[in-house]
Amino acid sequence: MFYLASFTKQVLCDMSKRKLRSVLAIFCIAWGTLTVALLLAVGHGFHQASKKNILNITENVISLMPGETSKAYRGKPAGQALHIRARDLFSLPEHLPQIIEVSPVFINNSAKLTFQNKQLQKSVFGIGPGFMQMRKVQIEHPGRFFNRLDLRQEKRVVVLGHKLKTELFGDVDTLGKRILINNIAFIVVGVIQQFTQNVYNWYDTAALMPYSTYLAINGDVDVNVVAIAPDTHANAAVLERDLRSYFAYRYHFDPSDGTAVKIFSAAKIMRFFLWFFLAIQAFLGVCGLLTLGAGSIGIANLMFLNVTERTREIGLRKTLGACNWQILWQILVEAFVIVVLGGMVGLAVTYLIILILQYLPLPEWLGMPTISWVSMLAIISVLAFFGVAAGYFPAQRAAQMDPVEAMRK
Repeated sequence: MFYLASFTKQVLCDMSKRKLRSVLAIFCIAWGTLTVALLLAVGHGFHQASKKNILNITENVISLMPGETSKAYRGKPAGQALHIRARDLFSLPEHLPQIIEVSPVFINNSAKLTFQNKQLQKSVFGIGPGFMQMRKVQIEHPGRFFNRLDLRQEKRVVVLGHKLKTELFGDVDTLGKRILINNIAFIVVGVIQQFTQNVYNWYDTAALMPYSTYLAINGDVDVNVVAIAPDTHANAAVLERDLRSYFAYRYHFDPSDGTAVKIFSAAKIMRFFLWFFLAIQAFLGVCGLLTLGAGSIGIANLMFLNVTERTREIGLRKTLGACNWQILWQILVEAFVIVVLGGMVGLAVTYLIILILQYLPLPEWLGMPTISWVSMLAIISVLAFFGVAAGYFPAQRAAQMDPVEAMRK
């Protein structure tokens, strides 16, 4: 500890004699640290904001859509379109205990909506009460979403997306108003809250009715999408296999056919996005590390130059009895002090910039830049590595000098 304090004092004295070089070296490290920390902070903020947006849309939900067979099966050729009926969905929880709730989705992409003298061509969806809970959609107060009673009694009630309500009604209160959907009267019971995140929502410009009402009007049509809420402890891979087996038995296709039924798991999507955002953060970190690496090369060159200028001094010290490790330590400590000072300056400026950004109207999709403890640990480790790497080779060269040859220069 005494030697370290002595070396540090001597290093600071030597740095004061070479102010311009020392300041430039500290600036290089500070700039590199600022770049790394700021890029990691932006990447972390974007990651957190995107994760929140995804979780606000859906969590632990499986979406299933009918497709076409890609394999011949029991005399049926490949390329057969799958037609799923609602009645075949309601027994799913009985056959697969991992499933809590099932909601079919029926879509009419070109329905005529009429209110007084205004007409619009919009999409109309027939869905179950549990669907919107799965999708975490909120209804504006004092409205409501349709319930099980509406479903059983096939009530002609409708919930409007926020943009559709604005287009059709303007600023007029909509609750209890009557609209016509393909010339059939419906009562508006709710309006979906405006979604603040910067993502596309199909229900923002659509009208939603109970699927039983949809079927009563349109007949036993095909299901377009199936929303499934599994048990939180259900194994996603096993459940996907069981779902394919169930529909393969009902509709006579090969259970290993991956295109007959298209299954999208929210958990699987979350894992994909997790790795995607980690890759973005890694890319940003590497970009910053390249800048920091360039700064460390500058410090190494500075140390080599200092060693060359102090050749006679090093030779004199070794002649007077200085050990190789003492020379080595002095150069290493000097490089390390420069890196530490530059790192502290860079981190201080980074925190100042992040503090300023908190008062600026940043896009919601970008999130608020923050430095996580993992990023901080990584930055400190990288700084320590570059500090040692930048000083080791010049220090090794100085420690191996022959004192007689050094005194002659």
